[in-house]
Amino acid sequence: MGISIKWFLMSIVVVGPAAIIVYKYVLPYTSGLMRKLVITYSIAISWMMAFASGSYGYSGKAWLLAAAFLFYLSDLFVARQRFIKRCFLNSLCGLTLYYTAQLMFAMSPAIDF
Repeated sequence: MGISIKWFLMSIVVVGPAAIIVYKYVLPYTSGLMRKLVITYSIAISWMMAFASGSYGYSGKAWLLAAAFLFYLSDLFVARQRFIKRCFLNSLCGLTLYYTAQLMFAMSPAIDF
């Protein structure tokens, strides 16, 4: 499996600003080492989205792109739960999205779309 550079670069145009919005939303609630870890993880998860987009552009398989997007969304709920406001809705949405994404990743070799 390869990636489409065009799709990879186009996704950075979308994922980059989204990451900046998340930074501005979450970073005020972090400090010290945790702030550095949040920034590092945000960059890593944003790269995951960019590579998933590039993979979609190369293979046409939307399944992996959808799984990566759900995983990305689940992490937003985890960040909100951990740093901003603890509530059941964060856990419910975050875990539902996370396990759905993991199931999709696991099933992806058997799915041809």
